[in-house]
Order: sequence, then structure tokens, then C-alpha cells
Amino acid sequence: MSSVQHDRLLKSALLHLDGDLDEDDLATAVFLRAMASGSFRRLKLATWESEGRGAEIPEAEMLLHVDGINHDVRVLSLYGRPVYVKASRGKVSVTIAHDVQDDVQGILRQLEQSIPRRKPTDPDVVLMTFWCSSDHGSQVVIRELRVTSWHQARDNYSARTRRALEPLMAGFTPAEGGKLILWSGAPGTGKTSALRALAREWSPWCRVHYITDPESFLGTDARYLLSVLLEEAFIGVALDVRVEDQPLLAVDEVGDKAAELGRVSDLVLGLAENDAEH
Repeated sequence: MSSVQHDRLLKSALLHLDGDLDEDDLATAVFLRAMASGSFRRLKLATWESEGRGAEIPEAEMLLHVDGINHDVRVLSLYGRPVYVKASRGKVSVTIAHDVQDDVQGILRQLEQSIPRRKPTDPDVVLMTFWCSSDHGSQVVIRELRVTSWHQARDNYSARTRRALEPLMAGFTPAEGGKLILWSGAPGTGKTSALRALAREWSPWCRVHYITDPESFLGTDARYLLSVLLEEAFIGVALDVRVEDQPLLAVDEVGDKAAELGRVSDLVLGLAENDAEH
């Protein structure tokens, strides 16, 4: 892309910005403009945990770079495909615009080489994303959490409970569009401990998102709930956009909010079913 073409792209993106916007909105506009100008019709989404930030991407042409205080955003052209890369709070989010015939796995591999995944070396440690609500919007913290394997924890449960949990813990394959799993029991019966064991068993293919304040998540203000559901990984499951890791949304201590949780599940899973029908 020549400097003249780059300037036109940037100016056309700026012309479509309005209202209370920031530099990240400009990056989104530049990416969308590059996607539209190339007539791309598909998006590939991927997220992974990484300590890397601001790494140079070989063979990539920089369209825009936002070097923020706590995040780094780059809009690139890589092998003719528009690529949006955001590194923030220990997580990398990637969006690649492509055509039906395109194989974007090579692009993803190159991005991962430049911004490598952060993986615990200890098998009893998993990466978990914790969500909470605040006056400034939803807050996200990624932590390494030490957990117990199901093999070590299973004898703490009754035979009936073990029979119910075993199919989830061993050899489980996720269904298309996702499913709702509701665990019920009195305090102290091991629901959270079983969830931690599940996080370990699913860690090779699953990212765990833990809601620390279910009363706010399932409350009357939908902005917090939407900020979680609009996370890239959940959008990928709901709309059948390919993502690298499947998400598990854990809402602990639901209490009398079980009906609200069911409606949230219906919303997400209903999107997947409607998309499949079309």
C-alpha cells in the first residue's frame, strides 16, 4: 500500500467517526475500512493469554499503531489481509478479515510466533479470567490458579455425584453452540471445587471466565452482562465464528437467580441456533 493510499484510508476512516470516541475507535474504523475496501466477507477471531506486547510482526505492513498506557493496538495488512491485534491485560485478541478460500492458520501461526501464548508449566495451574463490575465498567483480571485434578478430587464426592460428573471430566467433547450446565447443592458440598477440577481437565482447549459478582451480572443493568457476552470468545461461539479456544462462563453462587441465568443461556445458545438455521 502506497503512502497516498494509506492517507486516503486513514482520512476515510476519520470521516466516519463521530461522538465521544477515542484512539481505539480509530483503530477499529481503520480495520473496518480496510476490510470493506478489500471486499472481505469473513472474520477469523482468536484470543490467547500472553505476556508479549508490541512485538514486530514480520511481513506485516503497519496501517495504524496505538501505543496505549495499558494496551497496544495494531492494524496491519498481512499477506493482503487486514489484521487487528490488541494486547491488553495479559491477553491478545486478533481479528483477521479473509475470504472463503483463504487459509488464515498460517497468519495465526505467525502472530503466535511473534506474540507467544503464555502457558503454565505446572499442569496443576490454569489461567482463569475473573470478571467484576465497577463504576467504570466491567473489570477483567487474568490469574494463574492452582487447582486439583479430578482424579485427586473425585473421592470427595458421593457415588451418585461422581457418576454425573465423570462424563464431563474425562473425554468430554463440547457441542456446537454450547450448553448450559447447572450445578446445585448446599454451601460446602463441593460445587466450586468441582468447577476448579473441571477447569484443569478442560484447560487444553477451554478458557474459563469466572463471574465474581453474579448479583450484578444477572441484575437489572444489562451493560455488565453484555460486556461479558460481547467478549470475542463468546461472540465466536454464539455466531459460529471460528475461535482458537472454547470459553466456559462460570457463574458461582447463583442462588435465586437461576431463572435469569437460564434466560442468558437461551440468549447465547439461541443466537447459535438461529445462525445455524440460516
